[in-house]
Amino acid sequence: MRPAVLNPLFASLSSLPGIGPKVEKLYARLLNRDNGPPRLIDLLFHLPTSFVDRRNQPKLSEVTPDTVVTVAVTIDKHRPSPPHRPRAPYNIAASDDTNTLTITYFNARKDYLQKHYPVGEVRYVSGTATLYDGHLQMVHPDHVVDAEGFKHLPLLDPVYPRHCGGCTTRNRPRIFRPKARRGRGSPTMNFSPASSRSLSFACICASAAAVAALPKDDRAAASSPRSPMRSRHRSSAR
Repeated sequence: MRPAVLNPLFASLSSLPGIGPKVEKLYARLLNRDNGPPRLIDLLFHLPTSFVDRRNQPKLSEVTPDTVVTVAVTIDKHRPSPPHRPRAPYNIAASDDTNTLTITYFNARKDYLQKHYPVGEVRYVSGTATLYDGHLQMVHPDHVVDAEGFKHLPLLDPVYPRHCGGCTTRNRPRIFRPKARRGRGSPTMNFSPASSRSLSFACICASAAAVAALPKDDRAAASSPRSPMRSRHRSSAR
């Protein structure tokens, strides 16, 4: 018989704020829970299968094509798609003191891109850099953040298996940080202190298993106190 302190870990995901019947069904498929609703512990032990290494932060002139890089660039100019050509790419010209970079989007909203890429400001962009017609290009970057957001950017970004439509890697953190409803404070998980300790222990176990799965050369970085991977799991346990 399991200790009562562990019972919250076996609660249904639908008991958490922001998880309704539709999302719960998607997670049931993702976590292979055919014999019952998905539980919090199932999600905790849904471990990453690999990771994206975003620690390479070169100047634009030092970028190796077809590699994942994280670069700091100044946004110079927006070149929206022509009105009569909606399928044409939306290009954003950016640069540092060594070279230029074209950030490209397809079927993107102009107001969204202008908000996230304000002209004249510095943005940290992470994704796969390629060469197109001799010019450095990044299509649909994985991350774009300002200086404050860069402090929390996961430089070792876990990749989780996906088995169902709608269940993406980015959906996983929403379980622990649900959106606050309008007019209300940020929702919490409402665990007792003892239950929170159990949840923290489960997160530590999951983190240890994830680090063990990394290549040997990357374990030290992932295990460091300031590692983005460890920071992510610590924030998940709060």
